[in-house]
Amino acid sequence: MLTRSMMISNNIEFVISPIRGVDYFRDDWLYIVSTMDDVNMSGDNVLVLNYMDVGARGVFRFSEEHAKRVVQFIIERSGTFNTIVCMCSEGVSRSPGLAAALMEAYDQDSSSIWNDNDYRPNEHVYSVMKRAIKEKLCLSLERGAYMKKYNMTIVYDKALEKVLFCVRKKDPYKNKLNLIGGKIEEGEATLEAAYRELEEETGIRKEQVTPLTHLIDFVYYDSNRFIEFYVTRLAVDNVVLVPELDGNDLKWINLDGTDFGNTSIFAGDGNILHCVMMANKYWRKNNVENRE
Repeated sequence: MLTRSMMISNNIEFVISPIRGVDYFRDDWLYIVSTMDDVNMSGDNVLVLNYMDVGARGVFRFSEEHAKRVVQFIIERSGTFNTIVCMCSEGVSRSPGLAAALMEAYDQDSSSIWNDNDYRPNEHVYSVMKRAIKEKLCLSLERGAYMKKYNMTIVYDKALEKVLFCVRKKDPYKNKLNLIGGKIEEGEATLEAAYRELEEETGIRKEQVTPLTHLIDFVYYDSNRFIEFYVTRLAVDNVVLVPELDGNDLKWINLDGTDFGNTSIFAGDGNILHCVMMANKYWRKNNVENRE
């Protein structure tokens, strides 16, 4: 009987546990808790998945839209949890089907669910989840769990007239201008990694900029790299740049009159132009204008 089964891979611990009442739901299937006293878990950051087969609105079929919302919910919280608890009712159930698909997305063996007599996955939910995972993230839920992870931040001055770049001292792209960023460490929350890299490379502290906004991601399957891009602007005047010891020099580049697609000057094989264009669009969309 699979009352509690734990599997650890890619720093994510899976716990399969029986449902204990109907008070464990938000919008019928998902909620976040910080601790769960009656389940033995190694970490404090827990994502609990509990799909209620019957709710106030009655029985309804798990749809493609449901699956996409589940996957998107997990993607948006990537790096904030180290344990996934799947609350499952006995018999052929939706929750085991969801759990089996997620475990396989994290490259874990789901046979313990399929072979258990008490928790048998609903094959419709399983197949719908598999399609949603493939469509949303292609191969992985952990934002490229099998990939090398990096971040880049597009830092604007307070007037939104300039963007901050570093001058690379090493290959690739030696002597070319690149955005601020670096490697996301194993187990590090992605947003905190972006703030850490920003301060390490420039001396700019979290309280000196507007909140970092996750803008776009680049996935390079040929080199197993996943890069998150954030955007921010200085929130205070007279910020003093402090380059990292033995790090890259820093340089403000004017937005007007600069060809960010010039690969003889800028790193990224032309991608920086796209990033700056998307960042400019973000400021316009949010009605942030240049200071007088």
